[in-house]
Amino acid sequence: MTRESAVRREEPGDTVTVLALFDDVRGCEKFAQRLLSFGAGSSKTRLAPSDDELFYVLEGRAELHVDGDYAALRPGIGVYLRRGTRWSVECDRSLELVSVLVRSPAPGSAAHAEVDLAAAARSSATASRQFVLGIGPEHGCPS
Repeated sequence: MTRESAVRREEPGDTVTVLALFDDVRGCEKFAQRLLSFGAGSSKTRLAPSDDELFYVLEGRAELHVDGDYAALRPGIGVYLRRGTRWSVECDRSLELVSVLVRSPAPGSAAHAEVDLAAAARSSATASRQFVLGIGPEHGCPS
């Protein structure tokens, strides 16, 4: 899947372009992955009523608004949003992030969590690879 072949969605009056990378249309029933590109300004409020959402900031800086809380977004920041959580983004310039929607998740306890993956502890996966477990039960994400 490339940016050019992805299904592009734009809503009039919103600052975001959504590129659907994979979803139920492409045979994936449990997850949907999207690339969200926000332009300057305030996005419309977003909501996934039945899906948990995880996103990871690739480029840009912005402010995330979640149920009255605010968080700074920058490259390397990961965010967990429990299903039914309202959120929006305010950008001075632009922001690009990868979003993964988790279909029919087990209910979590926290409405949202932000994680700085660059500062997170690394664990060995193989002799030459490492991994970071960014979101877990301590952030309200049960699985």
